[in-house]
Amino acid sequence: MAKSLQQQLRELFSEKLSVSQSDLSRFQEALQSKADVWRDDVEVIKSMFPDKIQRCHAGHLQFRLTGVYQDMITGACRTSNEDFQLYLDRNHASPVGCSCKESNGELPCVHGYQFTRFISQQLRNNTALSRRINGDQLDQNPPDHSQFASDPFAKHKLLLTTALRSISSLNASSSEQSIELAVATPAVVGRIVWSFSVQPNSYFEVCPVFQMPKKRGGGWNKGKRIPLERLSEHAAILSPGDLRVCSKIVYDSYYEDEISPLDAAIELIGEPNVLINDKPGTIEAGNLLVAFEDSESNCALRLGNANNQRGLFSGGYLELDGKENVLSVCRLTETQCACARTILKMPIFPVAMREDVVALARQVQAHLTISLPADAAGPTVQDTAKPLLLLLLDEKGVLSYGNRVRLTSGRVAKPGQGVLVVSQTQDGKPVQWVRCQRDEMRLWQDLNQELGLPNIGAEGSVNEFEAVLQVLQRVRELEQGEQQLEVLWDHKSQKPLRLLGCVTPQNLRVGVQKSRDWLQLNGECDFGDDQKMELSTLLRSLRNLDASSIQGNYVKLGEHGWAKISESLRKQLTRLDNSVNEDRKKLVFDASSAQVVQDLSKLQIQVDGTSAWTQCLERIERSKNIIPQLPNGLSAQLRDYQRDGYCWMRRLAEWGVGGVLADDMGLGKTLQTLAVLLDRKDSGPALVVAPTSVGFNWVREVEKFTPELRSHLYRETDRADFLSSIGPGDIVVCSYGLALRDAEILAKTQWGTLVLDEAQAIKNARSKTATAISEINAQWKIALTGTPVENHLGELWSIFHAVAPGVFGGWEQFRKRFAAPIEKDGDDERRLALRERI
Repeated sequence: MAKSLQQQLRELFSEKLSVSQSDLSRFQEALQSKADVWRDDVEVIKSMFPDKIQRCHAGHLQFRLTGVYQDMITGACRTSNEDFQLYLDRNHASPVGCSCKESNGELPCVHGYQFTRFISQQLRNNTALSRRINGDQLDQNPPDHSQFASDPFAKHKLLLTTALRSISSLNASSSEQSIELAVATPAVVGRIVWSFSVQPNSYFEVCPVFQMPKKRGGGWNKGKRIPLERLSEHAAILSPGDLRVCSKIVYDSYYEDEISPLDAAIELIGEPNVLINDKPGTIEAGNLLVAFEDSESNCALRLGNANNQRGLFSGGYLELDGKENVLSVCRLTETQCACARTILKMPIFPVAMREDVVALARQVQAHLTISLPADAAGPTVQDTAKPLLLLLLDEKGVLSYGNRVRLTSGRVAKPGQGVLVVSQTQDGKPVQWVRCQRDEMRLWQDLNQELGLPNIGAEGSVNEFEAVLQVLQRVRELEQGEQQLEVLWDHKSQKPLRLLGCVTPQNLRVGVQKSRDWLQLNGECDFGDDQKMELSTLLRSLRNLDASSIQGNYVKLGEHGWAKISESLRKQLTRLDNSVNEDRKKLVFDASSAQVVQDLSKLQIQVDGTSAWTQCLERIERSKNIIPQLPNGLSAQLRDYQRDGYCWMRRLAEWGVGGVLADDMGLGKTLQTLAVLLDRKDSGPALVVAPTSVGFNWVREVEKFTPELRSHLYRETDRADFLSSIGPGDIVVCSYGLALRDAEILAKTQWGTLVLDEAQAIKNARSKTATAISEINAQWKIALTGTPVENHLGELWSIFHAVAPGVFGGWEQFRKRFAAPIEKDGDDERRLALRERI
């Protein structure tokens, strides 16, 4: 007899674990034809119609089918004087709809009920409809339900009518100049609590209760139960937890709305607004524990604590500790539910069967939490948990995450969930690893707070991309911190986002050194963890940013990854990039960009430099501190704007940077320039290149306003001998034609100052004249023109290239950085950057 019972138990338990309810349903469906399954669904829909419609006399109705689809059947109904269109959809919230006014395409009506009966009859036996469904002879593209509405705007009209009635009942507003005060609207008071009640037979029920504050003594009154469908009337006081519970309500247009106590309890874990049997209670995440009860005469397996009220649901388990008024909730898989139901049916076994019950308990331990007797499975050992984070990034930038723990026993599990006891061996001896549910939950509660993730369930997602980057930044910090967070990217994930770290003044280093005629800029950003990026790469990446590469303070640095950088620092680095030039993959600049480089120090960025850099900074300081005075010997009175122009050129010369004086014609550019030439006479001879038509004018102006200077027209005869005889105080006036012809001779002379009058003559950078002018050596160069740009920005670049080549760098760089974005794309940001650079 004992052997027969053991065999029965094994067969019963094996059957419960191997065939789940869903498997059984699929097996049963396989035995049914598709038409049979359809008929069963139609019978269910037919039973959902209200009794008054089922009893209503419909008169004579004629039906015909117009379409058969995967989940929908459409038809037409003819009455004595009207025709209607109908549908039956077994996968829609409104399964039957009719085009009559009573249904308006979604509500139950007598035509819809009779149409449902008609279809049910057509699905019996070997009818044409049955053969069509069984043979998959289905129509494609089912119609939209809105096509069956007699008035598609009925709901809108109802809302509009209600709004008009509400508005018309209001008092007419007073004049806009009214000085009356409106009566203050009282603040919304009250709250929704969720009342769980448990009957002696362990029947669990939950309903919402509206409570008001007590008038005296604080706290809340007993409250009043409200139907689920009226929760929307209290939307202003619904908490996030309330809203989560509301999302689990099953709305039914035929029957009352309902909500599963299990679903509600899961969403209310840790929430304060809970009543249990009319008393304040607590809901916490629990676990279904199976007890192995062992005595001298018998043994048994029991679910949970026998002293508590317990409820086994499809998908979970509830257990109420009446003394503490604590409701524990846990989710269960189909297999776990089948296992639990099997245990519920088990009797108490005699001690003679203990070995068999232990064997059975070992199988249970694979699915539910149960501690086996130490003599059978070894002692219990505390299992420690380390945090593990699963990440998955989809193509839209949504980050899904899963909180997990990696256990000493080698398993990976959701924190506080799953089987809490596992039998294994340690050093060749049997042991039972026991997890601490509270420790695991507390571990991830703390980590979620640091990661900025909600403590709602073990899984979730982050939809906003900037928030995704913020989470990944914190993940990276925790990976390197004391927590030693383990991170695993799902194999289905898009290429994981690479987060470099932060670009800050503290981890940026910049150096300056001499490089031929330039100053060379180098440096790097140290992200830590042996990750560094060259300054040139950083600037190039910032230069190529587009809208999709900027998410708040996070920017995508090309293929290198994402980095966090403040907007102010990014603007300063972009300004630096606009000011330096690339030469053979090196960053170079001249004195015109020195101020921008020096400004990095104001942001606490470390800038180191050689003596050449120090001398450059000294020239900048001198140019700032100098107070230019008009030179003695100037036979003219300068107007205020002309004096300003003179001071500006004088500071540029002290700085060692060329420039363009772009005053309009007739404002005295020649006089301002002569004042500078007189002040700089000791720096060496000056060369003025001007159109032939104004050459004589320059000679006359020199004689008139600066008689101390000696002017010479550069003629075609004996030019080589002439140039060897000039020195400080001499001004040589040369045409652009002769400058091109004698480019080699003029380039051999070291000029103190070079003046390009009517500089638009070299606006074509590809011309031989522009090339020849750019090769003339002078300590300082200035261009005079009233029209620096006539047709395109290439003209501006050509003039600056002749007098201050470091301002814009090479043509290709200028074209990509300024000309193309401004002229082709109308980029205002680039236009402002060019303006600042000039």
